[in-house]
Amino acid sequence: MAGVAYGGYTFLISRSAKTGITTSFGAAVLQVTAAVEGIAVVLFLYVTGQPIHVTTHGVVLAILAGLAVGTAEILSFIAYSRGLSVAVGTQITVGLSILIPVILGVVIAKESIQPIQIVAFVLIAIGVVVLLK
Repeated sequence: MAGVAYGGYTFLISRSAKTGITTSFGAAVLQVTAAVEGIAVVLFLYVTGQPIHVTTHGVVLAILAGLAVGTAEILSFIAYSRGLSVAVGTQITVGLSILIPVILGVVIAKESIQPIQIVAFVLIAIGVVVLLK
C-alpha cells in the first residue's frame, strides 16, 4: 500500500507543480497536510488506548527524515515545474530512492546484501544513468 500511496504522491506532485504553484508553497501545503494526517493517526492511537512508543533517538531520526522529505518535495516541485515529465521523473526519483538507502544501509548500518540484490542494484543504477542522459 505504501508503494501505491507513493505512486499517487508522485503523480499528484508532478501535476500540482505544472499548475504554476510556487514550489516552496506547494511543498509547505504538502507538509502541513501530511502533518495533520500524522497527528490524526497518533490521536486515534491515543484515544483507542494503543501504545505509542517514543525515544529520543527515534525522534531525532524522524526529524532528519522529515528534513529529507521536505527537501525532496521542494526539489520535486522545482523539477516538475520546469517540465520534467512524470514518466521520467518517477523512474529517476524511485531509482535513486532505492540506491541511496541501500548504500547507506550497507555502509552505515552494516546491513548485508545478497548477490542477487547486488545485480538488481547495478541494473537500477544503470537505468538511472541512462535516464539522466
